[in-house]
Amino acid sequence: MVLHAGDPAEVGGYALEARLGSGGMGVVYLARSASGRRLAVKVVHSQYADDPEFRGRFRQEVAAARRVSGAFTAPVVDADADAARPWMGALYIPAPTLGERVADRGPLPPDDLRELAVGLAEALRDIHHAGVVHRDLKPANVLMADDGPRVIDFGISRAAGSESLTQTGRIMGTPPFMSPEQLSRPREAGPASDTFSFGAVLAFAATGRGPFDSDSPYETAIRVVQGEPDLADVPAGLRPLVERCLAKAPEDRPTPDQLLAWLRTELPAPAPPPEPGPRQPARARRRRRAALAAGGALLAGLLTAAGVPLLADGDEPAAPPRADLPAGWHAWRRTLAQPGSVSNSLASCATDRAALYCVGGDHRAVRLDPATGKVLWSRPSDAREAVSPARSSGDAIAGTTAGLLVAHSERAARGDDPVPYLSAYDTRTGATRWSVPAEHGVLTSAGVFAVDRGWKTYRLIGLADGRTRWTAPLETAAEECGIWGGADRLHLVCTPRGRYPATRVAEVNPADGRATWSRTYREPLEPVGVLDGTLILTAAVTEGADEGSYTALYTVHPTTRALRRIPLAAAAPRPPALVGDRLYVPYGNGRLRAVSPRTGNTLWDAITSVENVSLPAAGRDGTLYATSGSGRVIALDPGTGAERWVSRRPQADDEQSSNGDPLPAPLLIGDALYASAVSEVVFSLDVTHRV
Repeated sequence: MVLHAGDPAEVGGYALEARLGSGGMGVVYLARSASGRRLAVKVVHSQYADDPEFRGRFRQEVAAARRVSGAFTAPVVDADADAARPWMGALYIPAPTLGERVADRGPLPPDDLRELAVGLAEALRDIHHAGVVHRDLKPANVLMADDGPRVIDFGISRAAGSESLTQTGRIMGTPPFMSPEQLSRPREAGPASDTFSFGAVLAFAATGRGPFDSDSPYETAIRVVQGEPDLADVPAGLRPLVERCLAKAPEDRPTPDQLLAWLRTELPAPAPPPEPGPRQPARARRRRRAALAAGGALLAGLLTAAGVPLLADGDEPAAPPRADLPAGWHAWRRTLAQPGSVSNSLASCATDRAALYCVGGDHRAVRLDPATGKVLWSRPSDAREAVSPARSSGDAIAGTTAGLLVAHSERAARGDDPVPYLSAYDTRTGATRWSVPAEHGVLTSAGVFAVDRGWKTYRLIGLADGRTRWTAPLETAAEECGIWGGADRLHLVCTPRGRYPATRVAEVNPADGRATWSRTYREPLEPVGVLDGTLILTAAVTEGADEGSYTALYTVHPTTRALRRIPLAAAAPRPPALVGDRLYVPYGNGRLRAVSPRTGNTLWDAITSVENVSLPAAGRDGTLYATSGSGRVIALDPGTGAERWVSRRPQADDEQSSNGDPLPAPLLIGDALYASAVSEVVFSLDVTHRV
């Protein structure tokens, strides 16, 4: 739709190109940023801008949309609630609404219906985890994108527990898809109200009509509150779930997590297509050693934006580069979860180039063939053991060296908390070489430096036999400690008991464990990594407008021990992570920022098209690769952060793991990328093939 006479040429610095639609709140425009990214910009009608209640609702919409971060919701890029005509810009998704899709092509077929159900359930989980209730989930607010549905328009959503902005006597919502409590007692409408709307939307998608449709909105409202839904044409396999969602009492409806568990059990995803045969190796394929990075768990993905160079099936570059892949390699996908498991966790993986090793969820350790994904050996965990994909002080896998895989696990103890262990497995056979209780470990060629349970001592564990070479006491009783560094220089970073926000930093002699120096700083410091022998830390702001964010880096002078503060050019919502010689800040909405660890300056700031983007890993040509929890892969320009391509299909149905930590980088062996997705899916693809 072209622009109308009187429409502005730009809003907030974004050039307007066309009208996308107009509604009760305002007009939605297609806009383009200076870098070429396309946005959907909503501008409120001028007659409402001075209405305090309306402006309050718009502020609420912006705040709610910013708080929501999920694979199946639309991320806000920019907004100005204080403008003369308030506006909000989100990534533009070139897709029809569910209502348009059904009107054009009729009810959804079974596979599409299941994909919609899973996507909407995940969207509600993300929305509710952010403390938000949508309150207007309906076919017009669901976009049918190629890679899954997207929930949009938080115009009448509210933060859970906040003061309602709804005036007495005013109905806020769309009656055919509203819950009974929204119509009879709107101030009590909570997350379960969205579940009712979820059921009504599914019924519409399956039949082409709402379950409470009638000739007038008033009759529809009465049926919602008092009548029974018409589900005669809803497929039998889906009907029990829809019936539970449409229960009149909110407490009788399932939660989004329960919806997902039901869908996985009762409506499992169709089997994936057969894996392709082995790729024929190219003649005289050039081999080169790749830098090996021990990666950890991977977490969640975002919507696809227009302007990102998606490659359709069959697309290939005109002159593809010669791939550097393991002999006999072909693209593969492996699910490590045990049969019947509903685990939504991620596998954490490492590689020694000869094989891929993963832990997490249902396994203490698994060895996979990097060429085919074949399981060479596995060590399942027992019912009393929890293998965490990530720990606050490090990854589940410490790494591989000298033919050993060193990994964390947590084993249940009678009448006590789980006991954390470090275990070493023979990489060839999977046999356990040794296992010792430990909170945190750093693997080096000299052995494993570990902090003992209870944060009272630390020690060096011999790799070959697991025996303690030396033990040293911590100087100060600590609530938590971590060891950082390598075999030549170690740093202990501890939180002294009862002295928050103080941090105790010590440099330790690896030969005997003695502290060569130690000092307490009056900052809540968190280690980021070690660069050129210098420990880099950060600290969360403890009060004020930036409370909880990270606004600076810190380094310790090697001789004076003075703490140097390096301001970050932009505040970060989570600690920066060191990858190579750069810091990266991944955001929940798919944004990724590269930062100089020496100056704190932003090198580039990009909004990617996957949600909860992982930390990046560099390929052999310098291209950065990152993934999402669903297993989508993106390629980024290392100099600007611009997306070069993004894979179209996710590797897993689900998107978000139960672990909210940032996602570590994928692994690369030449041009073969290895990563994990939720539900313990591990996969490999050729980054030159650009699937």
